Amino acid sequence: VDGSLEPAGGVLDLKPGDVLHGTGTIQGDVTGEGTIRPGNSPGRTTITGNFTPGEGAVTEIEIWGLGQGTSTGYDWVEVTGAASPNGTLKILFQPQGGYVPALGQTFDVMTWGSRPAGQVFDNWLGTASIPGQPGWALKPEYLADRLRLTLVQTPTLAAGVDTVLLNGLQQLGSVANFLDSAGDF
Repeated sequence: VDGSLEPAGGVLDLKPGDVLHGTGTIQGDVTGEGTIRPGNSPGRTTITGNFTPGEGAVTEIEIWGLGQGTSTGYDWVEVTGAASPNGTLKILFQPQGGYVPALGQTFDVMTWGSRPAGQVFDNWLGTASIPGQPGWALKPEYLADRLRLTLVQTPTLAAGVDTVLLNGLQQLGSVANFLDSAGDF
């Protein structure tokens, strides 16, 4: 949608396979199992009601630069009512126009008037794929009025620690299998 859309009955119900994209305003609620892609690569979509995607829904966010909701920055879903994140959040991190990512940079990709406690996206795609920086990731943080992604350094293990941990996990697995075969206590 580019411009404004007022759905019949005040609810835009996205079916599987439906895609909502564009820079505009939905005058009502958005629900369902479809895909929402804010803006026109990237940009901003405003929902003046509530946002309640289903388990199969996908919210795609493109990050090209630092400007929130701009055509050279990153996508932004603005929900003036309640947002109940669900389904999958898919991040497409594609720096363009001379933008160079740096640790600590933040991206407020969704804002809301309210959010039910504990309501979060079930699945995350693309948060660990920072071009040219294999040791970086996007860390999500649910704040009172927004979902913020921050570029962070991923933890690394000291040499040899990974082998020790793997061996320990294999031993725990063996113990669990033995206890399973022993039956009820």
